[in-house]
Amino acid sequence: MLKKVLIIFLLTSVIIYGMSIPIYKIPPYESIIYSKNILRDILFHDIKNSSWQNAKKYMKSASTTEDLPNIQADNQGYSFYIAGHTYGKPAVESKGLYGPFTDKFHLINEYKSIKFGFLLGDLVKKASNEAWELVKKDLDFLDPRIENIIVPGNHDVGKGAHNALREIFLQQFGKTFFSFKHEKDLFIMLDGNINEWNISGEQLQFLKQSLPNKKDSTSNIFIFSHQLIWQSSSKPEFKKIKPNSLEGRSDNLNFWDEIFPLFSDLTNNIYFFSGDIGAFPNGNELFFAKYLNVTFVATGMGGGMRDNFLIVSVIKDQVEIFFVPIN
Repeated sequence: MLKKVLIIFLLTSVIIYGMSIPIYKIPPYESIIYSKNILRDILFHDIKNSSWQNAKKYMKSASTTEDLPNIQADNQGYSFYIAGHTYGKPAVESKGLYGPFTDKFHLINEYKSIKFGFLLGDLVKKASNEAWELVKKDLDFLDPRIENIIVPGNHDVGKGAHNALREIFLQQFGKTFFSFKHEKDLFIMLDGNINEWNISGEQLQFLKQSLPNKKDSTSNIFIFSHQLIWQSSSKPEFKKIKPNSLEGRSDNLNFWDEIFPLFSDLTNNIYFFSGDIGAFPNGNELFFAKYLNVTFVATGMGGGMRDNFLIVSVIKDQVEIFFVPIN
C-alpha cells in the first residue's frame, strides 16, 4: 500500500511540475524553448536568409591553398586557422576531433604561412584525461611549426570557476584566459565559462590591462572565445545567429555595457571570433557582422552540412578571412 502511495505521489509531482514549467517559466523552460527553436530551424530553416548565406558575402571560400593569398616569406605576412566545436556531431560518441576536420589537416599543413591554430571550445564531448589524449594525438598530425591554442568551451571545462572538468583542463593546458603579441598584432583568449558568459572580476581586469593605449603600435586585435558572448537579440545584426547551446548563460550579459565600450574608442582593427555554432544543420554554421569598428565572426562544425573552419591571413596589417568547407 505504501509503495502505491509513493508511486502516485511521485507521478502527481512530476505532472504538476511539468504543467508548471510553461506557466511559471521555471527550469528547464529556457532549455526546452531553445531546443524547440533549434529543431524548428533544422526542419524549416531558410538558407537564403540565413547567417551562413549572409557571411558568404564577406568571406571567400578556400578549398585549396591556391584559393589563399600567396605568402612566401615571413616578412610578407602570416596566417592562422580557427575552428569551433571540433568534437563534431552531438549525437555521436566523440573519439578525438571531428573526422571531416582532421581530413583537412593536409590543407593547413600545406599552407606554410599558418603560424597558429585557435580551437574555440568543445573539443571533447565529455572531458577526461583520456579524451584529451585523443585530441592531442589528432593534433600531432598538424605540422609542428603551428602552435595550437585551445580556448575552452562548456564541454571542456564545465560551468563555473571550480569543478572537476576545469581542473583536468588546467592540468593539461594551463590558463584559460591570456594574451600574446605576434609582430604588431595582439591576441586575446577569453573564458566565458567562469561567470555565465560574462567577462568579469579578475578576467575583466586582465582584459583591461591587455588592451593597448593610444601610443601603442598595435595594429590588429584578435579576441577569441567559445561562447558568443556578444550575441544579443536586441541588436538587428545579431538576431539571426543561434549558438549551439545556452548552457550556463546568464539572462543579463555584460558584453555591451562593460566589454564593448573598451574597444569602441580604439582605432585598431578589432575582431571577435567565437566557436559555439555549427552543431546542427540550421543555417547558423557561419556568421559575420560588423558593428562600428568591430568585426564579429563565428564558425563551427558537427551538423554535417556547411561545416567549416576559417583561415585568416594578415598581410601588411590588412586582414582577410576565408572559410574552408569540410563537407
